[in-house]
Amino acid sequence: MARKHIRSVVVLGGTALLLTLLAPAANADTINYSGVSIGYCTVYLQVRSTDGYVRIKYENTSTSLGINCFAQLFRKRYNADGTVMYDWSEQEGVVFGRYTTGYTPWHWNGAHAGSKGKLTYMSTGQEGYTSAKW
Repeated sequence: MARKHIRSVVVLGGTALLLTLLAPAANADTINYSGVSIGYCTVYLQVRSTDGYVRIKYENTSTSLGINCFAQLFRKRYNADGTVMYDWSEQEGVVFGRYTTGYTPWHWNGAHAGSKGKLTYMSTGQEGYTSAKW
């Protein structure tokens, strides 16, 4: 299967950088479990059916500079007795600009654990969450 090149412009300290990333090949065992959209940006929590690993797919369909969003993958885990081992904590985060599609690395979801995605529309500060996968 062909792999797609992802191009994004990132501005750091007044300098524009063009990033080209090689997108992971699409897998038949990867499903969009849950998604959230704000403005031009969407975040999906994806689950790999073969082993339950999760990742975030992020998209920005705007062609305008300055439409930036922040995607985060969060995880919460319980002990076997039902007490909280750790509350929702960020595992991965990425800022993405105009006309971008990308992915975070895969993360183990594991026993007694849940994962969810968070989207922040940076120009307004508006936030949204995907449903959690347990």
